[in-house]
Amino acid sequence: MEKIKTLFDQYYDDWLPLCPSAGQIITKLEADGETIKNDHIALRTLQSKEFGVEAIAQPFLDLGYVFKGDYIFKEKKLRARHLEHPSDAPRVFISELEFGKLGKETQSVCQNILNNLKKNQKHSCDLGLSGRSWPFSKAVYDALYRESEYAAWFYAFGLRANHFTISFNHLNGFSSITDLNIWIKKAGFSLNDSGGEIKGNPECFLMQSSTMSDDVPIVDDKCGQIFKIPGCYLEFAQRLPDASGQFYGGFVANSADKIFESTSRSSLDQQPNRLKY
Repeated sequence: MEKIKTLFDQYYDDWLPLCPSAGQIITKLEADGETIKNDHIALRTLQSKEFGVEAIAQPFLDLGYVFKGDYIFKEKKLRARHLEHPSDAPRVFISELEFGKLGKETQSVCQNILNNLKKNQKHSCDLGLSGRSWPFSKAVYDALYRESEYAAWFYAFGLRANHFTISFNHLNGFSSITDLNIWIKKAGFSLNDSGGEIKGNPECFLMQSSTMSDDVPIVDDKCGQIFKIPGCYLEFAQRLPDASGQFYGGFVANSADKIFESTSRSSLDQQPNRLKY
């Protein structure tokens, strides 16, 4: 378990600077006497033999994790798998962009990213923590975003945890995830309301909500200017028991489809003055 904790700590330390609001929320919850337990992390990648879902999963498989669920997101051109550990360690959700189904320009950018990753390939245990090793261009980001927000996010941030998830089941001060959402908003944080603030329902045994991504300053390597790009976010998950009394351990594709939109830039589009041109 110590090796598992170390790996998750590495992902957490890499993720938190791209989601500073998560640290504020966690601090506030702990100040209220809550114990924070991570339900799962989510990782993003591109479809390929060397860097696809299975490659990113290898360090977790080496620590005793096993694949449990497979998911398809047809509209977003994504496939995903999730892993679980025999202990109560956090789950891992890994998705990959099937970029071969997108336009030629997006395919070209994604292939260049893969070529860069191959050139700078790290040991498998560090692969998911590689970050971005290629130059950033706001113009390229915008072009990708018009076709695939997922591709644009990956272009900006690379291989790293996209979000961590607080287990609602381990919180004591809220009667429902609705109450938690009210608390989050009163504390001054924005929630993803795509498909409603709460994704899922008791009938599917999983209810989720998430903050909107924090805006992260990134330097355009071509012009040297700073732009703010939606980075990472914090999720909340409530798992419910099924007819047998077992708490549901998987994910719901329709809900996850909307959770993905926590990294959309709609908040920036509504407040253009926040961008530094």
